[in-house]
Amino acid sequence: MRLIALLALASACADDPNQVALDAARARWDASGIADYSVVFWYAYPGEPKVLLEIRSNQIVAATNVETGVAVVPDMFGPFHRVEDRFGMIQDGIDHDAISVHARYDDQLGYPTSVAIEWPSDAVDGPIATGMRDLQPLP
Repeated sequence: MRLIALLALASACADDPNQVALDAARARWDASGIADYSVVFWYAYPGEPKVLLEIRSNQIVAATNVETGVAVVPDMFGPFHRVEDRFGMIQDGIDHDAISVHARYDDQLGYPTSVAIEWPSDAVDGPIATGMRDLQPLP
């Protein structure tokens, strides 16, 4: 009986179009082999700046406000997302019953270019909407 329940759960996950799209995108990202990159990231809320992030060895090492050119101090890097963070957000939305999960991915590299997740009103996290573009591998 336990095996049947596990198979049913696996089948349901495989049929979820969000999961299928996420898995395909993550496979493209993994196949790219990119470890060090720069990317523009933003929260899709009024007044939120776009930030150019530099990621090396899976760590944000620099952030610059795209509009002003002013560097963001390292203590403020916390709310910014690496590609891996965005994959994790999407997976959390799929796994933990978000009301809706909308994600778009770069056709070539697979990184999430837009993510919008709406959680139930009693959830700790509110709705989230973010964007990411212009990813460039770094030497």
